[in-house]
Amino acid sequence: GLITGSVAQARNVVTVLNGAAANGDHDDAVISSLKAVYNLSKRTSVYGLFTNVNNESLANLAVSGAPMPTVANGKSSRGLAFGVAHAF
Repeated sequence: GLITGSVAQARNVVTVLNGAAANGDHDDAVISSLKAVYNLSKRTSVYGLFTNVNNESLANLAVSGAPMPTVANGKSSRGLAFGVAHAF
């Protein structure tokens, strides 16, 4: 099996706040991911992925990547995925 992880910081994710340019304070987000892959055979594997987006008080990034915010400012967003991959 293989386990990988990553952490990234998105800075100044709010560009407009209440109709005015945002000042860059309290609008960052930290995105963490953990992925595990287990090979069942030479061509088939199962995987799991967990992602967490931790927003500062003015940021509202979501795991979904939707163009419109799907979480309230300052709230976290989490995603969990499982699957099977097969190479033909």
